Amino acid sequence: MKRMIFNLVLVLAICVLYVLHFMHTQVMESMVYSTILFFVIVISLIQLFIDEKRMKASVFKQKKEFIESDQSTKLLIKRDMELRTINEELDKKIVEVEKSERSLLMAYHKIESEKEKTLAIISSLTDPIIVLDNEDKISLFNSAAQKTLGLRFSDFGTKIENKNNFDLGNFKGTIRRDFIFRKIVNQEDVTKNNEEISLVNENQNFVFKVLTEQIIGKDKEYLGTMKIFYDLTREKMIDKMKSEFISIAAHQLRTPLSAIKWVIQMVLDEDAGKLNKEQKELLTKGFQSNERMITLVNDLLDVSRIEDGRYEYDLKEGNLQDVIEVVIENIEKMIAKNHIKFVLEKAEKLPNVVMDKERITLAFQNLLDNAVKYTPEYGSVAVKIIEEKGYLKISIKDDGAGIPKEDQSKLFSKFFRASNVVRMETEGTGLGLFISKNIIEKHGGTISIQSEEGHGTEAVFTIPIKNK
Repeated sequence: MKRMIFNLVLVLAICVLYVLHFMHTQVMESMVYSTILFFVIVISLIQLFIDEKRMKASVFKQKKEFIESDQSTKLLIKRDMELRTINEELDKKIVEVEKSERSLLMAYHKIESEKEKTLAIISSLTDPIIVLDNEDKISLFNSAAQKTLGLRFSDFGTKIENKNNFDLGNFKGTIRRDFIFRKIVNQEDVTKNNEEISLVNENQNFVFKVLTEQIIGKDKEYLGTMKIFYDLTREKMIDKMKSEFISIAAHQLRTPLSAIKWVIQMVLDEDAGKLNKEQKELLTKGFQSNERMITLVNDLLDVSRIEDGRYEYDLKEGNLQDVIEVVIENIEKMIAKNHIKFVLEKAEKLPNVVMDKERITLAFQNLLDNAVKYTPEYGSVAVKIIEEKGYLKISIKDDGAGIPKEDQSKLFSKFFRASNVVRMETEGTGLGLFISKNIIEKHGGTISIQSEEGHGTEAVFTIPIKNK
């Protein structure tokens, strides 16, 4: 634009010079020439200044563009290096992911293999097993459960009601067999839900002990519940055969032992003639040994009757005071012989209870006999009777030999005798506690024993008080 103005001024100057040339005025022509020359010079300088400025601006712009271009280049190089670093890290991550993927795949195959092995093991077990998931639905059972309990594939996913820790009553309809069951109290852990089930399958009777266990994961999370059926049919059959043999043997022994007793008693009473001191001592030892044999035979017969459900009870209202007097009278001689301190603590008048006097006397006698028998000379035995929550609570405490901890779980088993008293060579059949427990429980009571080896034993049993 500025160049166009400059060119226009030159044209005007030339035109003016041309006009003046024709006017032939020399002075005027000189002045005009001078003025035009001045303007041309000024305009040229201005144009030069403008061009220089424009050039500088162009150079500055180019320099700025170059600097900006250099910065962009550096930024691009930096970004390229960053991208390379990121790509290298990504490559490493990809390698790690691929490695992890292979590890996970191997772990998955291993888990599947272990799962298949576990399923194979469970399926091959001859005892039935039922597994519930954490939603109480049947998730697994083996072929033995199908065959023995009558479970079907359609039972998978069946929800089982959680009453009484999934006892067998919740499985009626799922177990397609006629069955009855009962709870088994675990003396070591009363929270354990053990049961015994009797069922009929293909006209055969089966007996199983059933354990119910929770399945807990590594993080203590609840995964489900498992019911395991242990076949006791053979054991029960053997027990029955043993009981029948014992019953027959005891019956066969009872008559001759009674005859021997009365014969020895008659001789001791000198019905057959006078005896000297040595003869009397020998016959007395024989009589006492025979009495022990009769006691053993009676205990064996009692056990047989208890197991067969033939141990009859004649329950009548009565007072425990009469039983206490009879039991203490029977054991007074042994207490005096061993110089044992005997303490009886009770109310003057005890409430009446419904009991079979003969059976309760036997149970009480067994427990007190144990306390006195296993207490050393000059020891102590204390009997305490109190009324508690509708029951008479009878405690028999001694400071005798005590019972080893490892033996305490078998206290109420048949023929059980603690290892430490066996070493003491004391007499006993190991049937007293078994019989006493059954008698007390049949009366609606409970029995428990607390003991520590070397520090004595406390046996506690209860009998319901008769409602007024």
